[in-house]
Amino acid sequence: MHQAVNPHGFGSSEGSARGARTGGVRNGPAGRTLGRARPVPRPRGNATPRGGPLSSAQGDADEEFVDLARHLRPRDELNAARTASLLCLIAGGVTALTAVFVPPPDAVSVVLAFAVPGILFLLGWLLRGRRPPNALLVATPLVGVAALAVLDLVTHDASAGAQVFLCFPVMFAASQLQARTAVVTCAFAVLADVAIVLTIEPLGRGLVDLVFVCTTLAVMTWFLVAAGLRQDSLIAQLRRQAAIDPLTGLVTRRVLDDAARSALTADEAGTGTSLMVMDMDRFKVINDTFGHPVGDSALVHLANLLTHHVRPDSVISRMGGDEIAVLLPGCPYFAATERAEQIVQAVKDTPLPLPDGTTFPLSVSVGVAHVPLHANDLAQLYAVADSALYEAKRLGRGRVGTPPEAGYDAELAPLRSASEMVVVPRAPLTGDDSLGGGPA
Repeated sequence: MHQAVNPHGFGSSEGSARGARTGGVRNGPAGRTLGRARPVPRPRGNATPRGGPLSSAQGDADEEFVDLARHLRPRDELNAARTASLLCLIAGGVTALTAVFVPPPDAVSVVLAFAVPGILFLLGWLLRGRRPPNALLVATPLVGVAALAVLDLVTHDASAGAQVFLCFPVMFAASQLQARTAVVTCAFAVLADVAIVLTIEPLGRGLVDLVFVCTTLAVMTWFLVAAGLRQDSLIAQLRRQAAIDPLTGLVTRRVLDDAARSALTADEAGTGTSLMVMDMDRFKVINDTFGHPVGDSALVHLANLLTHHVRPDSVISRMGGDEIAVLLPGCPYFAATERAEQIVQAVKDTPLPLPDGTTFPLSVSVGVAHVPLHANDLAQLYAVADSALYEAKRLGRGRVGTPPEAGYDAELAPLRSASEMVVVPRAPLTGDDSLGGGPA
């Protein structure tokens, strides 16, 4: 399977760029998977090598920890903090006004009536515009329910107004946290409300308020959680659409850029990263002669060929039009060049089937560049690979181009700094190049 992007890290390679991976990207009509790399657990301490009992137990523990962390993670940390801050300020303000206009019956109640708003104001101010730990955000609604229950019990207030305040922490959990946390918070609030009513009032007098408040809490949780899950599903769908080219099934330029940045910063083995940039020769002629549907079929045909001729950890991206890029993390320049030659030959050996049963020969031109041999950053890597592609076009197409000033043995040549790298301007094409619409 061929990896695409995970915005938090990209895929494994042969000794480098282990974090570079993405999940569930499909490559082309045949449904080949561009990503999901399976993480390889590393032995810790005195654990036995991979496959041993201790390693297996450690892997299970890691999976359980990851699952727990996922359920504790808010939908949006910053928005959750802002919402918690706003609710704390509102609850504190209402509690303070109530204490002023409805004086508590005893000294303890007076202290609590003014201490609680102060704590809420302080907490709301601290949470404003910050990213607190996820555990704190998860604990906030549970602590809020407990605090409200204690306040109502101490002040002997089981009125409907006091019970309604339980909606605040439940609403926060249902709108900002994961579904399981919201359900737990709602159940805790219902139990707290039952304890408040049964402790302070006779069951017959408080039953109606108890039923209405508990029903409100449950229904509010249900609707907010359902709306949140639907929103998460739509966002995930939009992200998949933004990451995948709908025609070829290859990943988009943005995915490739993220993968390349991750690979360039995760070169553990020091072998560097290679980039192929290719396009179909005279693609405009194919469109003009056979029509755009055949041109689309040619792109899908090329995408399918590439998935069979690159490494499993490679990232294949449609850059736009007929231009395709292949990122090879941890791949030396000479190996990438050999692979590019194989791709060029494979395209020549596999003509495009036409609707009338005949075939049409295809060819591609490929430019290859390498970090750190030819460039030190992503922008330079693209520029050098593009120059190499244009050189292949200039020399007659259907071949692998050499980066400018790279006419040396790539395996033995010393690595040069960016200041020593000179990108030669493109020379004008000659001959019948205009048939392909310029460098196409």
